[in-house]
Amino acid sequence: MSKSVIYNSIALVIVLLALVILSLFKLNWTNVELIVLVDELAFSTYEETQWLATGLELTEISFSDIGALSNEVERVELPTNQLLVSFTIETNDISSSSSNVPIFIEDIRLAPHSTVRLTDLESDKHRLHVQATEFQLDVFTNTDLANIYLGGLPVSGNVEPFESVTVFSRPAAGRTSGQEELLFDFAFVPSSNTLVRNPVVIAEQMQIRNLQLYRDEPFGDIGFMVTRRTSTIDSGELYLEGLGGRQLELRPGERLRFDQSEGELRLIRIEKDGLYVHFRGRVRGMRTGRDEAPENLMPSVLEYAVSQSSVVTVVSIFIASIPFVRALLNVAKAIFGRRRTTGK
Repeated sequence: MSKSVIYNSIALVIVLLALVILSLFKLNWTNVELIVLVDELAFSTYEETQWLATGLELTEISFSDIGALSNEVERVELPTNQLLVSFTIETNDISSSSSNVPIFIEDIRLAPHSTVRLTDLESDKHRLHVQATEFQLDVFTNTDLANIYLGGLPVSGNVEPFESVTVFSRPAAGRTSGQEELLFDFAFVPSSNTLVRNPVVIAEQMQIRNLQLYRDEPFGDIGFMVTRRTSTIDSGELYLEGLGGRQLELRPGERLRFDQSEGELRLIRIEKDGLYVHFRGRVRGMRTGRDEAPENLMPSVLEYAVSQSSVVTVVSIFIASIPFVRALLNVAKAIFGRRRTTGK
């Protein structure tokens, strides 16, 4: 076998090894577009104030928990013996009652760095769980009112139609919140009129991070309880924008998760079968499958390089690299050969 064939073979092996190494190394971050139908999701907000549920029409809203999560803030005690504290309306119009007066959420204001979890419950009911240093809920209605009550306590009286009323706000006016984290947990039912007219939009064009499409559920017997992570995905598509928009179908129960995520939550919409979520941003540590044997979905360096170039370009680079590697081998041979001659 001639030396030329040997050198070419060694050069080819080196190039192949380099390609194998590039296929094993994963990118730290990659851009994705995610369109899914879920029954629950969670996320955190960025440094600026964000708004949820602007203009949402409801037939029911009720609080299950309002209070402080630290000892430095006095917990808010609501006077009720029931699990849910109802938000009710009394009207001046005899023909109207609190059960058929529509309630419109003007907006829900979230402080920076808030944590939000939205859950699709049974019977068209949804639950919003917020942890934040500041929280404000403003509503209005389209009828003449006498009083608005929260848990039996009057919130506002003699409200004009479409007049904005702050139902709940923490911290109180004139008081700084510091870093005390507050808890707000309430359920709501969108109006059937709203559902028929157009989809119910909860959020759009929000800058978020730490998107979660799973819930942690207790599992086991009394005395030995463990936490089991359950996917909330019913269906959807994941587009790897770094790989030219390669599409991955997401099955029901797909355990998709990220170590980190940040980007734009383009839309959360309430639909008949769940919550429609559209997210576009960049993620890190993307994987699926069981925690014991996860499947890494992050693109490799080689996949990314190929997706950014044409097949012809990649093949041309591969072929052109063989003479280059061979030339390096010749240089190395000349150097080491000269050293051996000098040593003798």
